[in-house]
Amino acid sequence: MDQNSRVSESDFAKAVYQGLTANPKKLPSRYIYDEKGDALFQQIMKLPEYYLTNCEKQILEDHKEKICSYFCQDNLPFKLVELGAGDGTKTEILLRNLIEQGASFRYMPVDISRSALRGLEHRLSRELPELQIQPWEGTYFDMLRQIEEFSDARKVILFLGSNLGNMLHPQARSFLSELAAAMTFADFLFIGFDQKKH
Repeated sequence: MDQNSRVSESDFAKAVYQGLTANPKKLPSRYIYDEKGDALFQQIMKLPEYYLTNCEKQILEDHKEKICSYFCQDNLPFKLVELGAGDGTKTEILLRNLIEQGASFRYMPVDISRSALRGLEHRLSRELPELQIQPWEGTYFDMLRQIEEFSDARKVILFLGSNLGNMLHPQARSFLSELAAAMTFADFLFIGFDQKKH
């Protein structure tokens, strides 16, 4: 066993211990997103009960020109940073429209799943060969701590899927605070929310 494996197992053991001794109990989702976990989640997203994906796709399809025009309003280059990109099927609607509008941008999908990012990059490289893509493996917080590296261009940050609703209130506040600190006045945030359910 090499040192990296020991560190990885140690991090996993620590996360499991902390999660199962917490109240409420929790486990970090990053440990389920391997190749099999990604495939299972894709199946879940196709279920009628999982309405978020189709709802957001419809919103993006209906308003793609207006959304993309807003991102491109100053005709300056920008980084399109997507937190929790997954398979990118929703975002592809915007990517195609941005390319059609001649936007100067680089797509930076962020995800905790290496296999999801590999699949996304492979598919988009084939379907949108003109797209500049730079995948980033890590958590939202990892990305926010290093987002200053992208200060050479304006950032458009996408946070879709109502993922904010998956966070406990203190975690959501911390995330939004870090997000605000990582953004400049020129940056944009495009975020998806779902209605609060019983």
